[in-house]
Amino acid sequence: MEDLEKHSQCSEQIIHEPVTLGFLERYLAIWVFLSMVVGVLIGYFVPNASTALEAGEFCGVSGPMAAALMVMMYPILIDVEFESLPRLFSHRDIWKEIAINLVFNWILSPMIMFGLSWALLPDQPELREGLILVGIARCIAMVLIWVKLAHADSSLGALLLAMNALLQIALYAPVSILFIQVFHGGGSDATASSVSTAEAYKTTAGSVGVFLGIPLGLAALTRVVFRRIRFLPLKRWQNKTPEEVFDIVGKLVMSPMSLIGLLATIIILFVAQGHQVIKRITSVLRVVAPMSLYFPLTFMGTLYFCWKVLPLLGVTFDVARTLENKSNHREDIVADQKLPETIKCRHMSYDRAAMHAFLAASNNFELAIAVAAARYGSDSKQSLATSVGPLVEVPLMLGLVRVAEWYRKRWEDVNKEEQQEELRQQDTLESERTLHEN
Repeated sequence: MEDLEKHSQCSEQIIHEPVTLGFLERYLAIWVFLSMVVGVLIGYFVPNASTALEAGEFCGVSGPMAAALMVMMYPILIDVEFESLPRLFSHRDIWKEIAINLVFNWILSPMIMFGLSWALLPDQPELREGLILVGIARCIAMVLIWVKLAHADSSLGALLLAMNALLQIALYAPVSILFIQVFHGGGSDATASSVSTAEAYKTTAGSVGVFLGIPLGLAALTRVVFRRIRFLPLKRWQNKTPEEVFDIVGKLVMSPMSLIGLLATIIILFVAQGHQVIKRITSVLRVVAPMSLYFPLTFMGTLYFCWKVLPLLGVTFDVARTLENKSNHREDIVADQKLPETIKCRHMSYDRAAMHAFLAASNNFELAIAVAAARYGSDSKQSLATSVGPLVEVPLMLGLVRVAEWYRKRWEDVNKEEQQEELRQQDTLESERTLHEN
């Protein structure tokens, strides 16, 4: 419990420091779009390119595609703090946060994507399946950027992301079967027979195990080993711990590496669909519509749930007793050691609510792309639908960061009023107790 509180306090100290997107992340949508264009042009004007990129096979995808997927997945998992998971379960009040995370990430978010895909693509079962694969895949990396930009709780967010990464290995395959084979009516690539369902589960579970399980295991091993090794005694790193050096090197090397893997994957996908994309340009545009609605609906729905529904259900939260300084930043104030440092509030704190909203609205497109390519093929409509995701997500999530910032002042004012009311009640009780004793 003390470890988690220290971890949270550390996060609160840095949470208001300026956070900016790096050059690569800031223009991710542009890089993705350019990769699509390059892939289409190569596939359209170089007839043998698609055949060359289909050479070899590994877990249902070509050799070059498998290599690109591995290069894409491994670096993003390096940032997941697996070693912090024990702290997640050491605080009793955190179980409320875990429950909210599970409900939104594994039930409501997939259902929202499922509903939007049916509402806007009723005549496109293949595109619907691609969107469903995206809706089930929970984001385990880049979402922390949005959380930090919105001054939300990145400490707890990192712990929940580590939990989601492990849950994804176990839950992605069965949840995808539930939504595609059962709710969707058996899928476009299979009959309703039990054999087809078993085969679909085997393919999905295998691709998740390979393209998420192997990079996840390597990433966890990398963190365990290299965060304990002292690097070459460079002058600028002499006063830094191995953990700090690892984080610096990770940002300098791993972030570009992951982007290269993502862009290479998209190029290979669109090379395979060079001629088809020209014919399917309408399909590409139609996929953008449900995704453009999914992010704001899920984000705002989660905020509304935390703001209105949880208080109606009688759920209370321990919020740090705080005051507002001149710079409008939070400072823990312990004016009287007899008073508790946390106060029961009906409303969840802004930093926790915004963190849950971004986790619920973000998706692991890399995993969805890998599963779609392995299960349906690189030239399928399902793969096309999953690869459009990053093009839509980045600008929309940046916009939602602004929305969260707009809500932040009002939300914190409500938290402050609740804390003041609770303190007045505590003072009244203390006064009555003192009078009774006298």
